[in-house]
Formats: sequence, structure tokens, C-alpha cells
Amino acid sequence: MISGLCKLPVNFFFTTFMLWWLFGVSFIISLIPFAASLMINKYLGKRRKAMHKERTSLGDAKSNVINEILTNAKMLKLYGWTDQFKQRIMDSRENEKSSLRRIMIHDSIKQAVNHMIPNLIPAVCFATFIGRGGTLDLGTAVLSLTYFGKLSWTQNWLPNFLTNYHEMLISFDRIEEFLCTDNV
Repeated sequence: MISGLCKLPVNFFFTTFMLWWLFGVSFIISLIPFAASLMINKYLGKRRKAMHKERTSLGDAKSNVINEILTNAKMLKLYGWTDQFKQRIMDSRENEKSSLRRIMIHDSIKQAVNHMIPNLIPAVCFATFIGRGGTLDLGTAVLSLTYFGKLSWTQNWLPNFLTNYHEMLISFDRIEEFLCTDNV
């Protein structure tokens, strides 16, 4: 993870320079989808962070209900409250499942954007290059597709790193909150 973080700026600046050298202004125009994808990923990352917090709190609520039931199992059977507590568990489980469903849909949209944009950038670059009167020969096309492949690695790696980073921050906050309680 750290090696990827170190390679990211070098890879990005090298490929950007080489594509600028090959295509000039046409490449800068093709960076518009790249910049748009970064903004979309930033927005989706913030939403994912909120969804992750919600999912962990729902998981905690379900664990608390199950813990309460296991602690008071004799009393539940004695008073015949098993159906009520079974319903509480099922409600907690449904809430957690709906949260997980929303997270999966969100992640699917994010993956679709992350796989679509790297294919859109070369198409935009080639179209603007040819539209501005440039000629695209086979050698330039193959070389530029290699550089675009390196650029797509950067674009695919960065959102995944940011998602993992946000989840790590949430976990650290939860650990800090636990360690700062009076019982510890």
C-alpha cells in the first residue's frame, strides 16, 4: 500500500508529461473526464464513509440485542418473551441487510465509474487530436495506449486507497472511543 502511494505521483507526472509531449492540448482536454472522475470519487468516498459508519452502528446494535438475549435467556423463557426478542433480532438483521445492500449498490456504481473513465480518456484524447487536424499513426497510438494504461493504474489505485483510508480512520475513531471509556 505504501509503495503504491510512493509510485503514484511519479507515475502520474511521468505519464502526463509523455502524453502531453505526444498530443499537446488534446491531452489536456482529455483530462477533463479524469478530473470529473476524481470529483465523483471524492463525493462517493464521503458517502461510503457515512454508509460505513451506519453499517457499523447497525452491527453494534444487533450485537447488543443478541448479547442481551444471551445474558437473559432464562428470564426470556420463563416469561415467554422469546417471540418479541426474536422479532427484535430480525428487525436488527433487516436493518443491517438493507444497509449492506445500499453499500453494495454504491460500490457497484463506483466500480462502474472507475472502469468506464480510463477507457473514455484515450477516446477523448484521440478524438480531439484528430479533430484538431493531427494524424494518428500506429506507433503513436500504441505508445500512447501504453501510457494511458499507466495513467489508468493511477486512476484505479487512488480511489481504492482513499476508500481504505477512510475505513481505517473510522476504525481508529472507534478504537479511540473504546479506549477512552471509563471501563477500560
